[in-house]
Amino acid sequence: MKVCFKKDRVFIIIFLTIFIFFIKIPLAHTYFELKYTQGVTYYNQGEYEKAFLYFKGAAKENPEDGLTFYYIGLSALKLKKPKRAIKAFIRAKNLNPNIKSLYYNLGKAYTETTQYKKGIRSFKEALRRDPNNAMAYFYLAYLYVETKNYEASLPYLRAAMDRDPSLSQVSLFYMGFSFYKMGEREKAKITFQRCIQLAPETNIAEVARDYLKVIRKAVKKKKWSLYSSLSLQYDSNVILESKEEDTASKISDEDDFRFVFYLNGEYRPITNDKLTAGIDYEFYQSLHFDLSEYNLHHHAGGPFLEYKYKIVGHPSSVKGFYNFGIDFLGGDHYLNKHSAGLIWSISYGEGFATKVGYTLRYKDFYFNYTDPEDNRDGLNHSVSITQYYLFPNKKNIIYAGYSFDKDVTDGDNWEYAGHKFKVGFITPLISDITLNIEAKAYFKRFDNVDTNFEKRRKDDQYTFGISLEKKITKYLRLSFKYLGRINNSNINFFEYERNIISLGIIGIF
Repeated sequence: MKVCFKKDRVFIIIFLTIFIFFIKIPLAHTYFELKYTQGVTYYNQGEYEKAFLYFKGAAKENPEDGLTFYYIGLSALKLKKPKRAIKAFIRAKNLNPNIKSLYYNLGKAYTETTQYKKGIRSFKEALRRDPNNAMAYFYLAYLYVETKNYEASLPYLRAAMDRDPSLSQVSLFYMGFSFYKMGEREKAKITFQRCIQLAPETNIAEVARDYLKVIRKAVKKKKWSLYSSLSLQYDSNVILESKEEDTASKISDEDDFRFVFYLNGEYRPITNDKLTAGIDYEFYQSLHFDLSEYNLHHHAGGPFLEYKYKIVGHPSSVKGFYNFGIDFLGGDHYLNKHSAGLIWSISYGEGFATKVGYTLRYKDFYFNYTDPEDNRDGLNHSVSITQYYLFPNKKNIIYAGYSFDKDVTDGDNWEYAGHKFKVGFITPLISDITLNIEAKAYFKRFDNVDTNFEKRRKDDQYTFGISLEKKITKYLRLSFKYLGRINNSNINFFEYERNIISLGIIGIF
């Protein structure tokens, strides 16, 4: 009897195991359906937190259902959890890539996390699957605007308006904004006007009016500009050099005070979105208290022409110029200089800009020399590149540059090759004060043995400058500047140090 009972117990255990095994699958499916259905109900009622929890529960019961993960993503988007939504949408895509509106909502999640390039790819895929999705066209255009690819946004904005007239005003606004950023101010003006006409009382229309005001001011560009300054300077070591020349002709080893007046003006009879043509003029005069033989009197000016265009949507320009300058030192004619060159500029990315230039100068010096090898007349070739970065706050600027110049002179003593490096930072401080810091290093290697010193000259020059400008009125500023320079040379005669402190007033008109 005991043996029979044991057999019956084993039979019951086997039976129950088989029964549970076969009933487990339909029970699990029932739990999944219940949680999924409840999640859909809460989602449609706008109770997204509850919907999110029920869909998560459904996903645990059936982790292979792509639609469940799609709804987890939708709920997460509603709950302002775009990163969680992206994970859910990607899981849904891997399980079932054909879910309707999956790529559109994935694009929205990427947009909210500022992953704009991924968002662009998602919206393009959404449009490939559904070419009539007006919001996908609009979002795609918006992302192109955010990535500063303004020209690419235009066809998608037009497509959004064509498919959904309710998107017309906001699409017209972004079209106007894109035209404005592209420099097409007339098209921007017309587009903003259409935007306002559709619904004059909306916030979008109000912002469009602000841009129209900016455009109208820009259209009335001044044909002239003027920069002037008057300063009192203290120089710890006055040297004889022409303006913009970094090579001293004579070193006094004496300090002195001086007044300095500077003027720079431009007249631009032709100025529009594409072309600027005009003439500039520069004047400089220094008057020393004691060392009058070091007074510099400088004039320079000439025509220029600038053409503005786009490279793959990036604002660019090329500027050509000619300039004639004349210097008098201590009342005597010192230098005539002819300069011609090209400057190419491009702005791109988030605040980046690059400027590349080439200048050819012919220098004709008027000073007495006994050794013909001291004749500095000749050509100077200069190539430069400067990289700028404008911080997102649109106020701070950092820049760095390199230039190479080569002097080819009639006398062997002054032929050299120079490498100049610079770095600078501009930032606003409190109370309308702007700080500008700049450092330079200039390494000059002369080609020939100097006949006066029987040595091949090498100069390493280091310059540090700092300036503070305080805005007083719209046109006037106070200025404090310090400049320190050390010129190290393997020929003691050309070694010097100097410190210049300047206090002045600046006029900008």
